Amino acid sequence: MGISVGSFQIVGGAFLLIISYEMVFEKRVKRKKTLASELIDDHEINNLAVFPISIPLVAGPSAITLSILISKNISYSVFSIYTQIFPLILTLFITSLIIIFTNFFVKIFNKTIMNVLQKVFGLVLGALAVEYIVMGSANIL
Repeated sequence: MGISVGSFQIVGGAFLLIISYEMVFEKRVKRKKTLASELIDDHEINNLAVFPISIPLVAGPSAITLSILISKNISYSVFSIYTQIFPLILTLFITSLIIIFTNFFVKIFNKTIMNVLQKVFGLVLGALAVEYIVMGSANIL
């Protein structure tokens, strides 16, 4: 289709930047509360519950962009599998554990600590997003 890897880096960075903005300024929480107050019946609640399970953020635009960027320079050697594939599998495993034990973490940490962690990780995600955009711009030029 003629789409360069730099273009994917820029759009992936833009998506991450939007997500990080929402994390830092707590826009996601407000949106969820507004959406929850608009739900009328059980049918709508069931439809809402299916959406996050069927298309999670883990397999969203950022993950697809990362897969494309990694596959650009992959070679089928032991070193390549160790440095490029194994970290993806490890990250997916750790993310799965975090999702499974979310209720446990919420009980351990109070609301203030969770808000601080969300803002710190939002800043880190924002820095990563800007890095992707800069690298993508350099690749295009």
